[in-house]
Amino acid sequence: MQTFTEELYTFRKILFPATTGQRVLVHMTFWSFFVGFHLLIFLPAHDEKLKNPAVLWAYILYYGRCIPVYYLMVLFFRFLRKRIKSPWRVLLLVIFGLVLYHLVTVVLYQYYQHYVGMERLPDGFHKMGRLYLEPFGSRQGRDWTVFIYDISELQLLILPFSVKMMKHSIHLVSEQFVLQQQRLQSELKYMRSQLTPHFIFNILNAVSVEIKYSPKKAADVLFKAADMIRFSIYDIEKEFISLEKELHYVEQYVELESMRTSQRSEICFIKKGQISATHQVPTLFLVTLVENAFKHSVHATHERSQISIITQIKGRWLIFEVTNSKPSQVTEKKSEEQKGIGLSNLRKTLALKFGKDQLLDITESDKSFSVLLRLPLSSRNAPLI
Repeated sequence: MQTFTEELYTFRKILFPATTGQRVLVHMTFWSFFVGFHLLIFLPAHDEKLKNPAVLWAYILYYGRCIPVYYLMVLFFRFLRKRIKSPWRVLLLVIFGLVLYHLVTVVLYQYYQHYVGMERLPDGFHKMGRLYLEPFGSRQGRDWTVFIYDISELQLLILPFSVKMMKHSIHLVSEQFVLQQQRLQSELKYMRSQLTPHFIFNILNAVSVEIKYSPKKAADVLFKAADMIRFSIYDIEKEFISLEKELHYVEQYVELESMRTSQRSEICFIKKGQISATHQVPTLFLVTLVENAFKHSVHATHERSQISIITQIKGRWLIFEVTNSKPSQVTEKKSEEQKGIGLSNLRKTLALKFGKDQLLDITESDKSFSVLLRLPLSSRNAPLI
């Protein structure tokens, strides 16, 4: 998605210049290319003729007449767009273009005749000049020839109008992309607002239990709790966080819960692979999975519980697996609550951020519940906006 953003930004920078001067420069460059390209087509056949300044100027004006026709048609289309719906809008635009093209061509041949001299121009100008300069009534049935020629000459406008349509399409795609990004930001903020209070509540609950039963450890617990709360308030605002920092908070959370439930829980935390400073993950993803494991295992029963947390770095991928034992007796209502907002929010965020480039696999049995998260770890894991 970031690659798409960069490509879109490149096209927008070229096709939608920021200042008036840049826009004028882009338009002048395009029309210079347009006229020059058509002159190059005739260069092999009319090499000697194009060396004549009068003939060269005549050809430049001939193809340059597309410029006023194009801009007037664009203005007319904008006028129609506010007043008439398709397909009548397109039909009126074509009729307007034909009439305008004919009038501009007549004016052009008038200029050739009075200021350049038709005798100085190639035979093609003579032939078409006679058609355009004769009144309608004296053409003796050749009016349709002029009309057909006007239609065929409209093909010269295919390129500029194709570029215009491409600009319009890119503009629409860009607007949709911006709206999608804004919607993504709103949804992610909403997800974090749901997770944060619950996260802080669990921390404070763990602290209260430890202070009550082990006063000597209260200072250490409060220190760790303060660190966790600071994370949940400040770092949670970031879209992405370094993997090292996220895992640090996972360890802090596991230590707090271990102090609280050491008599009835067995917790295994394993890290494999080399963590790089550039590795990043969406903020709160790993902590949320661990928190869910404690909530639906250790805190859901007074029985002995087991939680296994395995972190692996394999190339550009993070493999994070959390497995917890399930209480032997769980009501149907609690079973539904186990799904909660955590995993559903994670799935939604994964789809928005990574599309199919991710994996969240859930395995459930009568005795255990396991979540396997697979995320890409690369420089593209940067904020989308």
